[in-house]
Amino acid sequence: MKALVTGASGLLGWEVADAFEAAGYQTVRLMGRQSIDITNTPEIIGFVEKEKPDVIIHCAGFRDLDEIEKNEAQGFALNAFGTKNMALAASRTGSKLVYISSDAVYDGEKKTGYHEYDFPNPVNVYGKSKHMAEEAIRSLCQKYFIIRPAWLFGLKGHRENNVIFSIIDKINAGEQVLASGNQFCSPSYTLDIAEALVKVASTEYYGTYLVSNRGAASRYEVSRSIAEFLGLDGGKVIEAESGKIRLAKRAANTVFESIAFSRTFGIAMAPWKDALERCIAAYKKTGAGN
Repeated sequence: MKALVTGASGLLGWEVADAFEAAGYQTVRLMGRQSIDITNTPEIIGFVEKEKPDVIIHCAGFRDLDEIEKNEAQGFALNAFGTKNMALAASRTGSKLVYISSDAVYDGEKKTGYHEYDFPNPVNVYGKSKHMAEEAIRSLCQKYFIIRPAWLFGLKGHRENNVIFSIIDKINAGEQVLASGNQFCSPSYTLDIAEALVKVASTEYYGTYLVSNRGAASRYEVSRSIAEFLGLDGGKVIEAESGKIRLAKRAANTVFESIAFSRTFGIAMAPWKDALERCIAAYKKTGAGN
């Protein structure tokens, strides 16, 4: 069995590639633009037709929510059009497509947790581009899994924009860490998500699924927990309002209460705090994740 992983140098993509490799897949890793340009339609289709993967896990994209607000065209090119190309390629080769979408497709106005049958209504460019990517997949593919994860933490991939390493670096430098106290989600460990995706991809239970660790927390609560689990000064983590520290509007609530995922695949995800403790324990043991 062969797996093709795009965005394999990123926080989740690296973990996904490692997980599929550990499960016995011949794994092809596309590490970013240095590997291939997903916005070049003939190039990406030709590459996929040559490799003929059994499953494509599409993790690549423009992820910086504030930067994409300033570079809307580039964001849609990478996230929506690039995903359309992957969907075309998967359809032509008969490959299963696992697409990593986002909780940002929701507007955050719901007072309870979101499930798979809540309608998307994104409030920023990033969320809109991910929603358009989902629509492209549904129109072009039959064998697809659209996976909406929540806020991710982990140890692999790029060090920059990694919440754990950012907290370590800032507190060790004597700086404060500003984290929103008014933005709630179901935080998720990339290792747990990646291992779940291996099981998902082994089935033909196609559709859209919300995948996260269990429970709800604010960005502030998670950031403070990271500092405390690391033995750092949690007082350096300062609670702030999302709108005062970020450019792009964020959904206030993207807590997940999935209906379909666990019932379909029989996977019980761990509570987020237990997952975070395991993640920090792994960091203490190795000092890094890659």
